[in-house]
Amino acid sequence: MALLTRFFFWFSVRLGSIIVAIISLVQASIWLMITIISLDNKEDLVDFLRKTILVTEGPINKFINDPKVGLIIFAIFFTLLIISCLLTILGALKCNHLLVYPFLTLFFIYILFMLLIHVFLMLDLKHNNNGLGSLILYSNLGAIVLLILLYHWLTVLSFGQIVKELQKEIDERIEMREEFKKRFIGHFEDF
Repeated sequence: MALLTRFFFWFSVRLGSIIVAIISLVQASIWLMITIISLDNKEDLVDFLRKTILVTEGPINKFINDPKVGLIIFAIFFTLLIISCLLTILGALKCNHLLVYPFLTLFFIYILFMLLIHVFLMLDLKHNNNGLGSLILYSNLGAIVLLILLYHWLTVLSFGQIVKELQKEIDERIEMREEFKKRFIGHFEDF
């Protein structure tokens, strides 16, 4: 059963899935451009990360010292997310639930990525002693953004569930119709 039947209380989840895919396409394109620009200006990125993130050990420090591999992974991820957004738009237009599954997987990873960024920003705010007011403000704003992203993900998930249920119901009715034809119409062919 679908979790949502309407997108923002007014639009269908089909239209909502198209809107979410377009918004996500724009977001992924912006992140991809930032990643490509960061690949070109790797030295500036390393200096910026060393000044802002105060981690001395672990995988984050390895990423700070040599961000090329991480940036390539991000570029590949956002390229795949752009492709999955296009597949979601096509799947919503053709009512094909199989085309939205790549988007659901990649967008959930994107939400986890945004959660990780939010946590690091909150830790940075706390470490720089910016005050309790700004920490509360930015943590609430980040939580609202994460909830909106989760709502977008649930909209596309609900679209997939609704289309899958409708396809199952259509297949059952076709099967019942064929069974009816075999039972009753087959007897009248003898006359």
